[in-house]
Amino acid sequence: MYNVSYLINSGFAVRTSKHLLIFDYYDTKNPGGLKEGAIDPNEFIDEDVIVFISHNHPDHFCDGVFDWQLIKEDIRYVVSSDVPGYPPDAIVMGPDEKRAEKDFTVTTLLSTDEGVAFIVEIDGLVIYHAGDLNLWLWDDETEEFIREQKKIFKSAMKKLREFEIDLAFIPLDPRLEENYLETMDVMMKNLDIKRAVPMHFMEADHVIDWMYNDSRSYSYRDRIIKLTERGQDATVI
Repeated sequence: MYNVSYLINSGFAVRTSKHLLIFDYYDTKNPGGLKEGAIDPNEFIDEDVIVFISHNHPDHFCDGVFDWQLIKEDIRYVVSSDVPGYPPDAIVMGPDEKRAEKDFTVTTLLSTDEGVAFIVEIDGLVIYHAGDLNLWLWDDETEEFIREQKKIFKSAMKKLREFEIDLAFIPLDPRLEENYLETMDVMMKNLDIKRAVPMHFMEADHVIDWMYNDSRSYSYRDRIIKLTERGQDATVI
């Protein structure tokens, strides 16, 4: 059993049986760690917390998360090597690396944009967070750019096939227009994914309705967890 809570854009909190994982924390109004409206580390002072940061884009990374250590000294950070200002005890990872800690293992994938995607094995679960690993098939991009996107994505898919994924956070970005579903569709039809959560749509959550009404999603839409409001959560047994 686990609980997943939405923290805006690609930010999520996942409570497993023993840990609280926070991925790509982002606050549109208060990017700092201790400001009003942001997560208060006093809320999880007694929990075993691991913070994951996939890359340095401001919609995935707020440097205020490092201030949480001022209140909770034993908080742990796993960060992409392009993220600035991380604490000296942070676990820093580049693409295509694997790190085994005493209570979890994390594998990274090269992103099609910046930084990494995470595959986290913890408490009997496998959790995938894409970061910005996505098929960014923009209509105005060059053929060379599109080829490189597909090459990197194909390599990631090959590695992901080695895992039975309990929970996957996958971009569903309406700015891609007719290509908005490409990544979700390929992954859900070709990987072993029990549950998936769409992300990277900011406040444009109508894209999830696009997906539900898209005939391509028929075979997997019942495995999608729809979270659209900050703090909204779901428990999976």
